[in-house]
Amino acid sequence: MVVTVEVEIGIFIAVNFLYLFDRACAMIIERKDNEVIIRLPGNVDIDDLQEMVNYARYKELTSNMNEVSQEEVDELASDVNKNWWAKNRDRLIK
Repeated sequence: MVVTVEVEIGIFIAVNFLYLFDRACAMIIERKDNEVIIRLPGNVDIDDLQEMVNYARYKELTSNMNEVSQEEVDELASDVNKNWWAKNRDRLIK
């Protein structure tokens, strides 16, 4: 399930990236010390750019997820669902 989401998000971001790159041919990417700097012209659509930044943040946060088993992911998801249901049951069932 996680891989499917990542692939779908990756394809979506790749398409948006190509769209942005086509519109902003003056993109410059450079690595400086331990960070990557991306320079774009001011006419780049901010909403599209925010989606790309969100995806980059997602990749950063999940970069060590290969150390987590699917069983652990499923257990966490189950706990989250149980907690959500316990907090919202009375509001949803009258």
